[in-house]
Amino acid sequence: MNLGKELGRMYKLYVKDRFECQRGSLTIRGYLMRPQLDGKLPAVIISHGFASNTNDIKNYAKHFANAGYVTVYFDFCGSGRSKSDGKAVDMSVLTEKDDLSLVFDTVCSLEYVDKSAIILAGCSQGAFVSALLAAEREANVDKLILYYPALCIPDDARRGKILGSKFDPENVPQSFRVLFIKLGAKYIADAQKLDPFKEICTYHKPVL
Repeated sequence: MNLGKELGRMYKLYVKDRFECQRGSLTIRGYLMRPQLDGKLPAVIISHGFASNTNDIKNYAKHFANAGYVTVYFDFCGSGRSKSDGKAVDMSVLTEKDDLSLVFDTVCSLEYVDKSAIILAGCSQGAFVSALLAAEREANVDKLILYYPALCIPDDARRGKILGSKFDPENVPQSFRVLFIKLGAKYIADAQKLDPFKEICTYHKPVL
């Protein structure tokens, strides 16, 4: 018998279910962990990083759920290893912000969630996306947690070098490979528009 696994089952304080919402014709898929507690509960939405998916952030989610937070973690559309719809060539930081915004609205609509106590948390590119949305919707985002935020993405896009992939920033190809993912020119065009430090500093609530 694996004692660690048995104890984990014994002390699991939440129920896990599938989570879905729509961005146009695209379905965003993930998981929702609901603590077995009464009343309105605080919530946290966790966003994965570039070329990642829910599998890489599930342990963060378990900790939040066991601490009493309604926890949602999901795959961005076109993330590369995603269970959500969409292609990587159509993905960018801004399309991911749109995904997160819809997830946020869906979480706000849950009757057991305290809408005044919703945290955005993210890793790497997901942290960048979380920070952008928090700044845009400061009145609704209670706190922000950034795990190794990839705030370098716009600078990398302007200099023509991302994770070992090189390109002409003035003449970006229609598609190119970064790691095992084929990105589209939209990824670079959207990133080049952004000044993350200027944009996210308008968020004045607690940040970890």
